[in-house]
Amino acid sequence: MTEELNKPGEKQWTLEISNVAKDKTNWETHCIYKVPDFMADLHKGAFTPLLMSFGPFHHGNSRYRGMEIHKARALHRFLDRRQKPREYFENALRKVEHKLWACYDWPPDFACLDQAKFLEIMLLDGCFLLEFLREDEENDPIFGKKKAEYVYQVFNDMLLLENQIPQLVLETLLEQSPRGLYDAIKGLERLYHMDKAQGKIMLEGFKEMGALHWLDKERQTKWEGIKGPEGLKEKPRFFKRMCEWIKRLCGVPLVQEEQSKENERETQSFIKRLTTTNLDEAGVNLKKSRTRAFKDVSFSHGVLRMPALIVDDHTGSELLNCMAFEQLQVGIETKVCSYVAFMEQLIDTIKDVELLEKAGIIENYLGSQEKLAEVFNGICDGITVEDDFLRGVRIQVKRHCDRRWNKWRAYFVHTYFRNPWTVIAFIVGLLITALTTLSTVVSLLRYFAISHP
Repeated sequence: MTEELNKPGEKQWTLEISNVAKDKTNWETHCIYKVPDFMADLHKGAFTPLLMSFGPFHHGNSRYRGMEIHKARALHRFLDRRQKPREYFENALRKVEHKLWACYDWPPDFACLDQAKFLEIMLLDGCFLLEFLREDEENDPIFGKKKAEYVYQVFNDMLLLENQIPQLVLETLLEQSPRGLYDAIKGLERLYHMDKAQGKIMLEGFKEMGALHWLDKERQTKWEGIKGPEGLKEKPRFFKRMCEWIKRLCGVPLVQEEQSKENERETQSFIKRLTTTNLDEAGVNLKKSRTRAFKDVSFSHGVLRMPALIVDDHTGSELLNCMAFEQLQVGIETKVCSYVAFMEQLIDTIKDVELLEKAGIIENYLGSQEKLAEVFNGICDGITVEDDFLRGVRIQVKRHCDRRWNKWRAYFVHTYFRNPWTVIAFIVGLLITALTTLSTVVSLLRYFAISHP
């Protein structure tokens, strides 16, 4: 028995298990992943860059070779403006190399990189991102203010989970330059159409987020909204908090506190028939929220408020990568998954899209309502949402729709008040009925007056 346990194959197996156990600390630092095959198969092409690779996972692919020369150009531009040698920034990155390496969840079949190649990728990709966002006044098709049209695809490739570099790379490069903060603010001004003060506020907001990389920054921004003036602020919550405090004082449970197993079963059953058309038939009014933050979804007094969402050719891929990150990253909340799952249930047919467009909740840049419906139909395939952050809204909507009076009222309004002509016809019919009734009453009174003088 002892001899069998000491076989070379079993020793190697035991050694591998021991090494895996030692790598536990690295698992806790992972934040950049290869998307699982089953998810990639369900959403083909959503996780693959079209123009440019960032990071090691797609590095060396021949389809992205055309943009490598521009990475070298970015490095030279970066060094010329900083007036420091390449080795200066390589040494700065080398000090945090172990942290950068640990950010990646390296696939078992991935060809490992040596230290020099890994640092080269981090330096070149980091410099490209900073130069790309900076935008000089010069007429450069890649780094100028007026870029070649195809180059805007880079912004979409920056939001792919497999195509990320750690935020620590950008922070390290910026810290080594007095102009680093200025360049970062300038990039944000351009990307989000802000002035200098707004760009500074937003940069501070990104630091508070503690974003792990560009995709994580975008994911948090979508849920929380952009901090800053000019419509980017969230509406005051004072009165909402005051009402909650009064409810607690009076012993009235809040919606979040009412989520019993029965409510969860009700919500799940309602999911099957939750579409914008169903809500319209139940008398739910759709209105646009004051912010674009995904969390700004609320329901009160028959009004469902939702943030406006711009939908273009890349929206589906962007949302899928945010959701994939929430599925793979341990310890973060599936907030974007909750919002997208809610939208998927609202949008089923062209009529649903039409109602959302009419309310200003969707801005459609796809060219047709059919294409937009296709974006959301099946977008959550392979996605699990354990903690639904919009469950409270679902429960409130369900209770509203379950009341027969709301359905009858909605039917009455839809039937008689859809357009001015039906309103006029209804009013005329009402007047005719009233006059007929009045004439009948007068005739009866005359009859009784004659019969009983």
